[in-house]
Amino acid sequence: MGLPPSSSFARFSALLVAGLLVAACSGSNQPSASDSPAAGSASRSASESPQTSTVPIGMIALGHSALTGENSDPNKPHAPVPENSWATGTNPKVDSIYQRMLAQWPDTRDHVYNAAVGGATANTLNAQAETALLAVPSPRLVIIQTVDNDINCPIDGSAIASFGISVDNALQTITHASPQGRIFVVLYQGHPADQLQSDLNAANGDPTILSQMTGPPPCGILDKNHHVQEQSAEYLATEVAKFDAQLVTVCAKYPTCVTDKGSEYGFTLPRNGANLQNDHLSVVGLAATAAFYWPLVNTVLGS
Repeated sequence: MGLPPSSSFARFSALLVAGLLVAACSGSNQPSASDSPAAGSASRSASESPQTSTVPIGMIALGHSALTGENSDPNKPHAPVPENSWATGTNPKVDSIYQRMLAQWPDTRDHVYNAAVGGATANTLNAQAETALLAVPSPRLVIIQTVDNDINCPIDGSAIASFGISVDNALQTITHASPQGRIFVVLYQGHPADQLQSDLNAANGDPTILSQMTGPPPCGILDKNHHVQEQSAEYLATEVAKFDAQLVTVCAKYPTCVTDKGSEYGFTLPRNGANLQNDHLSVVGLAATAAFYWPLVNTVLGS
C-alpha cells in the first residue's frame, strides 16, 4: 500500500488531500459508450491524422487519475469512474465542466473524450492527445492535469527538462488540430507541506506505512519520531515549483493556452470531499472542484 522513501513524493493525491496510494493509480478510465458517445468514435486507426477544423467544438481531457473520478464510488474501489470526472463526467451531482459547457453550448453534446490514465506521466500526454483527437478532432476546450506522477525523489534537472518537452509535444499536437480552441493547464494542486502532513495523517499510525515514509531528507517524509521533516517539505516545494514553471513557460508559447495560475491555493476541500481511503476525491470533492474551476474555464472560453 505504501511506497518506499525513494519515491514517497509520488504519494500525494491529485487534489488537496494526500493519501496512501499514488495519486494516479493504474487502470483504464475511458468513458463507456453510454457515458460518452464520443468514446465510440475513437475506434478509427490511431495512425489517422486528426482532422483540422476552423470551428472548435466539444472538449477533451488529458492527464492522470485526478481527471478520471478514480475511487470516487465506494462500490468500485480503486477503479476509475468516468461519470464522476470533474472535467468530463456526466453525473449531475458533479456538474462537470463538460455539463456546464453543454448548458452554454448545446453543440458540445457527445463531443467529449477523456483520455486520462491512472498513473500517467507527462511523457504519455502526446499519445493521449492523439487518441482523444480522433474522437473530438477540433475541441473547443482541452484540460490537462499532470505533474504528480513525475515527482520521484530525488529529482534531477534532466527529468524536469524532459517533463517540459513532453508537455510541449502535446501542446503542439493539440494546437495543430484545433488552432482556435483553448487549452487549460492545471498546476500542481495543493501546498506541498500540507500534503506531507496529510499523508502522515492518512497513515493513521500504521507501523508499516510509517516505516516506509521514514528516512533521511530530502526524500524521507518523516524523521525517526514520525514527524514531518521540514527539509523534505522545503525540497518538495522547491521541486514542485520547477515543474509548475515548466508548465507556465511551455504554455506561454501558445496563444490559446493558459494555466490556472496556482488558483487552487484558494480552494478549500469541503467536508467529506475525500473518499474513505483519503487517496482521491469523493463525488462531493469532485463537484466542488468543477464549481471552483468553471469560472476560470468560462473566462478562457470567452463567454
